[in-house]
Amino acid sequence: MHEPQSPSAGARSLSTTYAQHFDKVLESVQSWTPHRNRTEALTPCWPEWGDRFVPGSGLMVLGRATNGFMNGFTASDTESEERRVAIAREARAFAQGTSDNRPLQWVQGTQFYKNGGCVGTRSSFWRVTRKLVELMHGQDASSSPDWASFVAWSNLAKVAPKASGNPNRQLYDAQYKHCVDAIRQELLELNPAVVLFIAGEDWYTPVFRNLGIELGKPTAATYVRHVVKDNGRLWLCTERPERRPESAFVAEMTKAYSEHIA
Repeated sequence: MHEPQSPSAGARSLSTTYAQHFDKVLESVQSWTPHRNRTEALTPCWPEWGDRFVPGSGLMVLGRATNGFMNGFTASDTESEERRVAIAREARAFAQGTSDNRPLQWVQGTQFYKNGGCVGTRSSFWRVTRKLVELMHGQDASSSPDWASFVAWSNLAKVAPKASGNPNRQLYDAQYKHCVDAIRQELLELNPAVVLFIAGEDWYTPVFRNLGIELGKPTAATYVRHVVKDNGRLWLCTERPERRPESAFVAEMTKAYSEHIA
């Protein structure tokens, strides 16, 4: 059966091939045991993309892992194929959104913190992403209330602690191979023109090796450590922007984008 390899703008589905990779990710964590055998809730990450993300010309932003997210499950849950299917179905449904809750709408202010601000204003990850939206699509796009609709979003780790934070080394190692396979399929189907890889050099270097993409020498910059052109796709590979001079990060990102975009 033929499967579409690149969804059109506004399309909400990934292929059954991607679903199979995602199932292998879930299956791989069943042997992971939390510290001191305590029960720890985990959360899945199915990629999301906004209504105005256009395959072939759009921006994809890749992080390490979700920082707290949707309803949780335990590692032992993934021993059951039926439970894995349910976990993936729920993650996919959330990513696809509804008429009342569009994909990535949670970034831009549908839920405010008690001390003010939304995910998009309080998170440096999303603030620098918004700056790149401005570079690619103009100030009107970045100042729009739904600016995140121009973006596709995913993470290296498809399974992370539900509460917050990155997976520990054991949990990450258990899923890593299948996560890379999933990311390879995301790139094939979403086909972004630009990937902003906000993870840190120690995190993204092995991913490039496993994707078979030549990373090359690091730049002389502090934050945008590698800039890669691969089959017309521009990769901006950076350190994390938290606890760093954000203006300097944005300046390096702007320079790298401007110098390398065709």
